[in-house]
Amino acid sequence: MGKGTLKNVKENLHKDITGFADELQTRFPDVVFTSGLRVGAKTKKGGASRHSHGEALDFRIDPKIGYFLESDEGVQLLHKYQLGFLDESKAENKGWGNAMHVGKDSKLLDISNMRGKEIVSTP
Repeated sequence: MGKGTLKNVKENLHKDITGFADELQTRFPDVVFTSGLRVGAKTKKGGASRHSHGEALDFRIDPKIGYFLESDEGVQLLHKYQLGFLDESKAENKGWGNAMHVGKDSKLLDISNMRGKEIVSTP
């Protein structure tokens, strides 16, 4: 995948991933996508990774993007596309890797949905 582009893998990713990535790249033109579809990718526990189905995307760690995705506006964007977010650079996530990850991962999605609903319901 080329620097800051989805051109090489876009047709192989879930439409929610590409929609999110397009909006993220509009806000952060210098974002560097590092991993999308990885056929046969497995989780640490041996199950199928969301990457293996085109339902996850990794990008280079950028504190500005991390702050955005944890803000109300960022959570609303994740909620819009039914995606979860994991910043692998944080100490509690160090065992996962060294990237920022968005995907249809159920645990991450549950957190995004909960936060998204809180934001929507707040007057």
